[in-house]
Amino acid sequence: MKLSEDGRVPLRSLGDGAVRMFAVGVALANAANGFLLIDEAENGIHHTLQQDYWKLIFRAAREHNVQVLATTHRWDCVAGFARAACNDQESEGVALRLEPDDDDGGVRAIEYTERMLKVAADRGIEVR
Repeated sequence: MKLSEDGRVPLRSLGDGAVRMFAVGVALANAANGFLLIDEAENGIHHTLQQDYWKLIFRAAREHNVQVLATTHRWDCVAGFARAACNDQESEGVALRLEPDDDDGGVRAIEYTERMLKVAADRGIEVR
């Protein structure tokens, strides 16, 4: 990576994760006082950065008054979310798992609180 004369670095040169985090940050700012849907939240974010990624989302969502709805299929994303949610005393994180409802053929939501998610993350209990 080559720095320009003024010391700036092109965002694209930092990789997909940096571009994704920038895009989510901009989307959070633009969704002020509203909602933001992040589909496949883990895309582009290295598994070792998931907790920090969610900390950034929690903080920006709080600062801009945004309710974030995110989808994922990845365990490391769920675990990072759980740890960030438990460490953030000012925000509330909830996970929902959607599954078929055999009683009526529809779909039901199973809710996991921050505490339940933290236990699941620490013990490797599947919640997806």
